[in-house]
Amino acid sequence: MREWGLTAADVIHLIVGEEGWISRDSNGNIRVHGVIHGRSMRIVIAADDPRFVITIHERRGDAT
Repeated sequence: MREWGLTAADVIHLIVGEEGWISRDSNGNIRVHGVIHGRSMRIVIAADDPRFVITIHERRGDAT
């Protein structure tokens, strides 16, 4: 998060807001895709503990 200048509030806003879109990965984890500070980001949340963010990735191109 520090690398991109993101705060916990930025991540929470994307997760609970209506700007992002949600999908699931092959393990059933929740993936939230959206834009934070002009960057396309993907946030992966644990399926068994929705309070736990597994990872945050910057998305490039149309990679999922």
